Amino acid sequence: MESLITALFIAKNDSASRAERWAQHGELQKARLLKKYPNLSSTPEYKEAGAKLLAHSEQLESLFPDLRFWASGFHKGSLRDLAKDVDMLWHYDMIYWSGSQNTHASAIGVAQYVAVDRPIYNFALSSANVRAEMVACCELLVRALYLLNGCCKLGLEKLLEELITEYTAALGPLVINTYSREGEAEQGE
Repeated sequence: MESLITALFIAKNDSASRAERWAQHGELQKARLLKKYPNLSSTPEYKEAGAKLLAHSEQLESLFPDLRFWASGFHKGSLRDLAKDVDMLWHYDMIYWSGSQNTHASAIGVAQYVAVDRPIYNFALSSANVRAEMVACCELLVRALYLLNGCCKLGLEKLLEELITEYTAALGPLVINTYSREGEAEQGE
């Protein structure tokens, strides 16, 4: 989901600039890691490449008010801000955020694995709520394929039409936001 939200944000408006900034942030992150572990290799090639990377990263730092987040230069402070911008706030709040609770071992996430009112410990995946997760995953896959097809001209219109028809018949309407080259939101189905 994080990848789709990021891709939608990049595709929505000024794609070349946003994609470049995303890639630049990757370079910045590599340089930050190199600063932490400067002696990963002592070969002359490595030292030369590392010096270039560090010098380049110093030039890039001004593009990122918050060095931890790639879109901070676009006045976005978090993935949630991007999700809101591309009309995926519900997905962020209900799927991404709630799923993160398991990753970070919060009380919300742990509750489904450790029962407080009885001595039962569930250390395996549960089938509870699988339908909701499957619906969300299917929607995200179709939306990602739709975006890729639009950006890369893959010629998958017939396949997408079939996927959207099957999804709609089984699970309900699927509305896909697309973006024109000018960045105007359009509704596709």
